[in-house]
Amino acid sequence: MKDEYDFSKGKRGALLSSEGKTLLHIYIDDEVMESIKAGAEKANVGYQTFVNEFLKSHLSKEDSQLCQTNLQSNTQQYVNGAGKV
Repeated sequence: MKDEYDFSKGKRGALLSSEGKTLLHIYIDDEVMESIKAGAEKANVGYQTFVNEFLKSHLSKEDSQLCQTNLQSNTQQYVNGAGKV
């Protein structure tokens, strides 16, 4: 091991590429988060990877029309005063 290391040309946060990714801050119910973390642990992946893969699998081109219809329906119910979907 060296006595001293030169980090003058180092880059902070350069270990993980964020290319093709979007940083998203959202609020999730505690129960949902617990389920996500349990599913991620069972799949032996991080919870963010688990959520990303789950969303990708449910947003395939074959399902996109169904997802859009469900989203519109759920949004309309919320807007109409149900407050819950």
